[in-house]
Amino acid sequence: TANGTEVYNSSSYTGSGQQSFTATLGQQSVLSGSSSIDLRIYAYEGLWYGHSTVTAFSLQGGTTGGTTPVNVTSNFSGSNAGGWTAGAGFSTPAITDGLGFTASNYSTQQVGSTFAHARANNHYIKRTISSSGTMDLRGAQLQLTMQRPNWNSPHSFVVEIHGAGIGSNGIRLTTATIGHEYGHKSFTLTLPQNSQLLTAGDLEFRVYAYDGLWGGSNSTAIMRAFSLNSV
Repeated sequence: TANGTEVYNSSSYTGSGQQSFTATLGQQSVLSGSSSIDLRIYAYEGLWYGHSTVTAFSLQGGTTGGTTPVNVTSNFSGSNAGGWTAGAGFSTPAITDGLGFTASNYSTQQVGSTFAHARANNHYIKRTISSSGTMDLRGAQLQLTMQRPNWNSPHSFVVEIHGAGIGSNGIRLTTATIGHEYGHKSFTLTLPQNSQLLTAGDLEFRVYAYDGLWGGSNSTAIMRAFSLNSV
């Protein structure tokens, strides 16, 4: 018939790797004769974002910045993601091989500025990720590569996630502190198992920069790469 004949339905399993199934075909008359048989294997009951790269980009090989919002070339599967937008407290200077964001000319010397100060002054860049299906980002791995280009640069960063059902403080992930080195440093952060991260709605990711030396001088941080992978 047009709907075919179901001859086997495997049991479901939740593990990874290989698994074998044995099926015994029935005695249907269609399975006997000289005509050809169209054998189809259907796969279903999977998480839409299971085991996949949600969004990833590297900013090597180009110059970005100078405008808000900041649009960068991105490689991502199954999602729609716009460019990065700087918060009101940041400007976005042109940076080669990176996305730069700068807090400029504070009138008061601040050594080791706090996250509370960064949040109150909108020292963040943000990006919204959306999809036409359901995203499951519970336990996802977020990888972030940052750089301090000068002495005044921030030492610490917080990723804050906003979306439906998430409180005004967001879901926060804090990186380790970067010392006084000026090279790149990569961080791997694991998203929690919050139910709000299983969603068909938009999720906004903000990266805050703080713990820098302000006081009459610019304080710049550079993002070199960002990726988000479901598990």
